[in-house]
Amino acid sequence: MALSRADAAQIAAAEFAEVFDALGVGTTDTAGALKEPLDAAYRLLGVPESGLATATVADGEIETFLAALRWTVLRRLRNAAAARVTVSASAIGVSKSASDYARHLDSLVEAARQEVVRWGLAAAAMGSGSLLLDFVEPEEAA
Repeated sequence: MALSRADAAQIAAAEFAEVFDALGVGTTDTAGALKEPLDAAYRLLGVPESGLATATVADGEIETFLAALRWTVLRRLRNAAAARVTVSASAIGVSKSASDYARHLDSLVEAARQEVVRWGLAAAAMGSGSLLLDFVEPEEAA
C-alpha cells in the first residue's frame, strides 16, 4: 500500500507532536506548517514540482521517504525555534534562552540528516548555512 501525502502529514504530526505544540507550528499540510517540509521530502525522492500536491510513495520507498520527512520536518522546527527570543525575568531569577531549544533541535536535525545520507539521498549530504550581510548606508552629501 502506498503512503499518501495525508498519511505522511499525520505521521510527521504524531512523531513530533510535542515539538510542534511547544513551538506553535501547525501540523496540517498547509503553507507555514507541513507543506514545505512535505514538498522538500518528496523532492528528495525525485518527485517533480507538478506532482508534489498529489504525491504518493511506493511501498519500497516508504522508509527512505520517512527518513527524508524526518529531516525536512526537523529543519522546519529548528527554523521556528531560531525565530524565538530569549526570555529573562531577573527579578525572580528566571532566564530561558531560545537558543537552548534550537541547540537541542540541532542535534536531532544532524542525526536525521545522517540517516537520510545512509538511505542514499545525496542531496542531504550538502550543507547549508546563512550569510549575514551588514553594511552602512551611504550618507548623502550636504
